[in-house]
Amino acid sequence: MKRNTDLGLLILRVGVSVLMLLHGIAKLFSGLGGIKYLLAQAGLPEFMAYGV
Repeated sequence: MKRNTDLGLLILRVGVSVLMLLHGIAKLFSGLGGIKYLLAQAGLPEFMAYGV
């Protein structure tokens, strides 16, 4: 049972890390304009885009 739990956690961690990596790469190539726009639409300050 422990082995199945460890395997499940490994798959989950790898999946989340791949998603984060792909989103980071997309942000590098397209810039922060889209994120700033979404934050402005939500009524939040645009400088938060750098932390997102």
